[in-house]
Amino acid sequence: MTNDVSARDLQIPQQQWFKGKSFRTFCPTGPFIYLFEPGEFDRLRDIDIRLEVNGRVRQEANTCQLIFQPWETVNELSSIMDLHPGDLVMTGTPGGVALNVPPASVQRIMRFVLGERLLMKMFLKKQRAQPHYLQDGDVITSTMRSPDGSIDLGMMRQSVVVGD
Repeated sequence: MTNDVSARDLQIPQQQWFKGKSFRTFCPTGPFIYLFEPGEFDRLRDIDIRLEVNGRVRQEANTCQLIFQPWETVNELSSIMDLHPGDLVMTGTPGGVALNVPPASVQRIMRFVLGERLLMKMFLKKQRAQPHYLQDGDVITSTMRSPDGSIDLGMMRQSVVVGD
């Protein structure tokens, strides 16, 4: 289990993804690695994913809802890069993230009407007012397990600490 953390305060104004996702503590993984037995691989299609912030459910889904199944993702990636034992492949996240971006068609119209600078200024203002962004002291709890509990990938608990 990994938690793909993003610093939207850097990511959005700089209009890039790498720096906003690359700080040293931004991909916590664990609490352990679960090695699937050969007969369990089909169970990857039925794992419940749940993320809570301060005890309130923020994200909840099942891996059956993935657009691409894990084997499809690994197959695609291995056609363009080397994958080695121990490599982590993250497959995305359920709905519920704080970032709220209008559809591309709306963005194009707004960019045409308002211009890039004013559009970005309005977007940043709206995002700053978004109450779902993590705050110093928030506690994030993530779990992944099969509905019957026979496969349990554990629970990860993190506290948000705002750095310099």
